[in-house]
Amino acid sequence: MAGAGGGSAESGGWDPLVAEIAAYASTPLPLDGAARAGARLSLLDSLGVACLGAQHPACSPLLGPLSARPDPQGGTPIPGTRHRVELLDAAFGISAAIRWLDFNDTWLAAEWSHPSDNLGAILAVADQLSRQRRAAGQAPLRVADLLEPICQAYEIQGMLATASCLHDRGLDHVLLVEVASAAVGARLLGGGEAQVRSAVSNALADASTLRVYRHQPVVGWRKSWAAAEAGQRALRFALLALRGDPGCPRVISAPSWGLDAVLGPEAVRLGGRLGCSVAPQVLYKVPWPAEYHGQSAVEAVLRLRPALAGRLGEVRRVHVGTQRSGVTILDKRGPLPTAADRDHCLQYMVAAALVHGELDYSMYEDQAARNPEVRRIRQLTRVSEDPEFTLAYHDPARRAVANSIAIELAGGERLGPEVVWYPLGHPRRRREALSPLRQKLARNLRQGLVAEDAIEHLLRLFDDPEHLDAVAVPDLLDQLSV
Repeated sequence: MAGAGGGSAESGGWDPLVAEIAAYASTPLPLDGAARAGARLSLLDSLGVACLGAQHPACSPLLGPLSARPDPQGGTPIPGTRHRVELLDAAFGISAAIRWLDFNDTWLAAEWSHPSDNLGAILAVADQLSRQRRAAGQAPLRVADLLEPICQAYEIQGMLATASCLHDRGLDHVLLVEVASAAVGARLLGGGEAQVRSAVSNALADASTLRVYRHQPVVGWRKSWAAAEAGQRALRFALLALRGDPGCPRVISAPSWGLDAVLGPEAVRLGGRLGCSVAPQVLYKVPWPAEYHGQSAVEAVLRLRPALAGRLGEVRRVHVGTQRSGVTILDKRGPLPTAADRDHCLQYMVAAALVHGELDYSMYEDQAARNPEVRRIRQLTRVSEDPEFTLAYHDPARRAVANSIAIELAGGERLGPEVVWYPLGHPRRRREALSPLRQKLARNLRQGLVAEDAIEHLLRLFDDPEHLDAVAVPDLLDQLSV
C-alpha cells in the first residue's frame, strides 16, 4: 500500500512513507478554487481565534520569548499581543493562541486532530523570510504564497489522521502536526527533497507524546499547547536538516527500534493518495468553542430550549445520543476542576447551553461552573452511544458528527429527541456557515483587542479574496498586534 511505511524505499534506502511525504511537499501543488477558498477561510478563522485565545489568562504568559530577548523591530508578531519574537518562539506562540480555546478547525477520522495547528510554523517562517526580503530590498511573501503550503500541511496531517489511530495506543495526535509542519516548514525554508526527508524522519522518530493531559484525572492546559510545541520541534528539525543533518532513513522499518516495531505495523500511515482534498473539507467551529464531537449536541439543545421557557426547574433527565468517539472523549462524570476539563465534557456543554441559551468560553470558567442550575442539569444528563451515529461518522461519504437531545420533565412530559446530523461548520453546510464565520471573525477580533480600523480591513478581505491574496504576510500579522 502506498505510504504504509513497511520496508525501505529503493531510492536511498528511505522508508516509503517518508519518501512519499517528502516528494509531495517538494512538488508544486495545483490548487483549484475550492482548495484556495478553504485555505483562505482557515487562515482568517484561525487568526481571529488566535487573537481571542491570546487574551486567556492561562495562555498569555506563555506567548512571549521563552529564552531569547524580544525583537521589537524584526521579530514576528503573535496575534492578539504586543510580542515580537524569533522563529521558534513565533511558531509556538501563534499555534498556542490558535489552539487555546478549542475554537479552531478540525479533521475527524481514525484520529482526531486540528489542521490549523500547522499555521504557527507556516506563518512564522513566511513572516521572517518576508522581513528578511524586505530588508534586502526584495518583495515579501504574500497571502497567495501561503495557500499551497497550507493545503499541503492540511493534506499530510489529514491523510495521516484518516488511517493512523494513535489514541488507541494512548498517544496524542500532535505527532501528525509535527510531521506535516516539518515537511512544509523545511520546504518553505528553502530545503530540497533530501532536506524534507530528513526533517520528516526526525519528526516521526519522536513517536508522539502520551494523551494523559487530555483525559481525567489529569486534564491540563498542555492539551492547548501540545500542538504548538510539536510545530516548534518540526521547525527545529527543518533547520537542522538545512544544516546537513541526514535524518533517519529507516525510522519506520528498522528492526526492534523503528516505529513499526515499537507501535505496531502501520501504526502511522496514509489513508489515501496525497492530493488536495482536506482543506476544502475541513470542519469549522462556528458558533461555540466546544470540542467538535459535541458541537451538534449544543445546537440540538438550543433548538429545544425555547419550549422550556420558564420551566427549566422541571427538567428531570437529559439524554444525549452521540457517536462512539463522542463517548470516548466527552463522557465525563465526577469533578471537573478546570476549564480545560469542562470544555471537553459533553454533559457540561449541554447543561451550560440549556441554562444560558448560549455557549461561550466564559461559561467554562470557575465562576460560571459554580452555577447551581448548571451543576444540577449536568448531574441529570446521561450520554450513550447511538450505533447509527457511529456508522454515519465513519462513512466516508457522510462523515456525520451527529448528536441527539431528549429532555424529560416532571410529570412525564418529554421533549425531543432533537437530532442534528451535521454541525454548522460541516462542509455540507458551508454556504450556510459563511456569514456566521464572518461574524465569528469580527467578534473574536474585537474581543481580542484588535484596533477597529484593522478589524474593518480584515472583514473587507474576508469578502474580497483577490485583495486578501495580495496582502504581504508581515502586513497581515502587523494588523493583529494590540
